[in-house]
Amino acid sequence: MSTPDPMSENHLANATHMRFRVTAGNIFLVLALVIVASVMIGQLWGTGFTCDDDMFTATAWQRWGGGARGWTAVGRASWYMAVDQGRFYQLLPYTLSQGVYRLGSFEAVNAIRIAAMLFVLICYAAMLVSLTRNFQMAMYSSILYAGLVETTYMYNPFHALPLWFNIGIGIMFIAILMFQEGLIRQRWLWIFAAAIVYFVSALFYELFLLYGVVFLALAYLHLQKMCQRRVQRFIRALAAVWHFGLAALLYVLLYVGFNRLYPDSSYSGKALSLASFRKVTSTIVGFSISGLDFRSAWPRDWHWDVASLLVALLVACSSFWSMARLPCEIRSKRLLWIAAFGIVCMLLPNTLFGFMERYRNWLITAYNFYNGSFYAGFAEAVVVAAISVWIVQQVGRSRRAWMAAIGIFLGIATFSNVRKTEAFYALQRENRKTWDLVDASISTTGGPRNAAIIVAPQLTQMSQLNPAIYDYWSFYFSEKFQRPVRVISKLSEFRALAAEAKVGPVFALTCRDFPDLHAGLFAFGLLNLEAWQKDGQLTVTNAQIGVLGKAAGLFVFGQTSRQPTVAMLHSADKEFTLYETIVNLDGLSLRLYLR
Repeated sequence: MSTPDPMSENHLANATHMRFRVTAGNIFLVLALVIVASVMIGQLWGTGFTCDDDMFTATAWQRWGGGARGWTAVGRASWYMAVDQGRFYQLLPYTLSQGVYRLGSFEAVNAIRIAAMLFVLICYAAMLVSLTRNFQMAMYSSILYAGLVETTYMYNPFHALPLWFNIGIGIMFIAILMFQEGLIRQRWLWIFAAAIVYFVSALFYELFLLYGVVFLALAYLHLQKMCQRRVQRFIRALAAVWHFGLAALLYVLLYVGFNRLYPDSSYSGKALSLASFRKVTSTIVGFSISGLDFRSAWPRDWHWDVASLLVALLVACSSFWSMARLPCEIRSKRLLWIAAFGIVCMLLPNTLFGFMERYRNWLITAYNFYNGSFYAGFAEAVVVAAISVWIVQQVGRSRRAWMAAIGIFLGIATFSNVRKTEAFYALQRENRKTWDLVDASISTTGGPRNAAIIVAPQLTQMSQLNPAIYDYWSFYFSEKFQRPVRVISKLSEFRALAAEAKVGPVFALTCRDFPDLHAGLFAFGLLNLEAWQKDGQLTVTNAQIGVLGKAAGLFVFGQTSRQPTVAMLHSADKEFTLYETIVNLDGLSLRLYLR
């Protein structure tokens, strides 16, 4: 007796609910997903800003708030953003994203980032359970996504732009889940609610409108048994999703109407243009294939830790277990249809990028990853899962060898991705320490609060970040001091300032982290402008110096007017001042000195 295919059209049309059996295998898959997701998403903890645009978002209320404070300034900044880009929906996500940073704590920001990604992953897994009516297939795809998701690159909703581009896709998954269950259970109120949720998701990103294709496809599939003629079935499917068409129409009217009312937007990220077929398709495909990290599938560095090895083993074992059981539950033809539809869903969120010059050039001058790539990764995981099971179905007696080969490949690719992720977020955690050092310098008695200008080259020299691009530090210090402060890094910037901006004390500030010593150093003082303009050295008198994370045996080394060569200056106390001494801040360092 043949096993019914849970992915068949008839099965989907008739099923009202899916039976879930508590078995050792299912428990293992759930635990594997929890562990893999916790390791990968947990990398966000301890970081600071991970994207240049987030530094702009955190200070947008100062730039565009019109002198107001609190939520009034946030609202004004969101309105300015919406008008500047010609996108009415920015009023919602930009307010939320600003609000995250207005909490004033990186711990709070990271908790929200992690919670948001967990929310997205839970919604994704739940949606797949509903769509496939197969718990193992849903867990297999979700585990692949969690282990292979691309976590780096600057414009990646995995870590950047919190409560914006990541939350939107999670809400879309809820809409798809509600629609699918509404069809199967014949709950039309659920279908109507799904259309509302679909509209809400598009308030986070206009590209989500394109997922209307998914609802149409699900309605068409649901009508397989009721309508044998394809044209009739398609017409009835269109009628079944009229709520979504109405939601999309309302959205487009609001979008176009807002642009008519405020036509001065110069934002190039929504300007459509035509190009050659090759350029359009290469852009769409280029962004669509980078959601999962297969480009570095073979590790460059085989050094391992417990986390990377554990996640790799869990993905490999989950893959092997799934490939051993799913071939008996899902027929080959259905697997190919799943993979084909998954490929369509990979391309959907990147389709418009092919018709925008900004992103065609992005692919050439930068890299083939953007927001749409993040969304494509969810569909790509389903494609990989379906194709791997299909291959096992086709190979006959060599099935176990193929299962082992595919499982090992996916495990190695996951290992490489985890190691790359750990390295990327280790750098982000080092960057975060700069804020700790800056805040420590500000809170020091007699700190640089009297400064009109702060010369701090090292604050703009961060791995993976460029605070200078949006003059971030000037806004940060201005907020801390409750008055305007300019933070610069180069002599040319100082010379370019207006004469009135140069009135007031000019301080020099340096902040250095020493990861190997688990400590950091900050130092500041009144800058010797003559020496700086003459030889470019940041020399100060009466330098105030402090150390965070002090360990036994640490000393501050540097150069002074009395000691032109590098020498020990002081034990690494929490705070101290070198009176009557000219110190070169560029040469300060922490060293372990055991007597």
